[in-house]
Amino acid sequence: MAQNTRADTDEQPQDPIDRDALWGPFARFRPAQNQPFTVLRVLAFALVFGGFFGLGLNLIVALCAGGIARLPSVYAIPLLLGATSFVGLQWVLAPVWNRRAHWLNRRQNYLAQLESER
Repeated sequence: MAQNTRADTDEQPQDPIDRDALWGPFARFRPAQNQPFTVLRVLAFALVFGGFFGLGLNLIVALCAGGIARLPSVYAIPLLLGATSFVGLQWVLAPVWNRRAHWLNRRQNYLAQLESER
């Protein structure tokens, strides 16, 4: 009896990635399931994400800090958040997404080839 040796280890991380509610206002940066998550798209998402939430964090830091002299640069927190989110997306999200896009495209091309041979 043949056993299934292929394990779908990418299925669990992809479940949250596919939910629109978790993407929120950044859903337009999510590509279709069969399109790769390119470096340019990751960079754009990281810059918008870092800028949006970084400015919010700047406001919170400004409200919590006692004086203006102790505040970091206005660009420090958004740039730091954008850089860390770019690295995180590039190392975690993009490989999982791109593997799935590759396999979906490969399957679609195979099925198209079978249809054309009929």
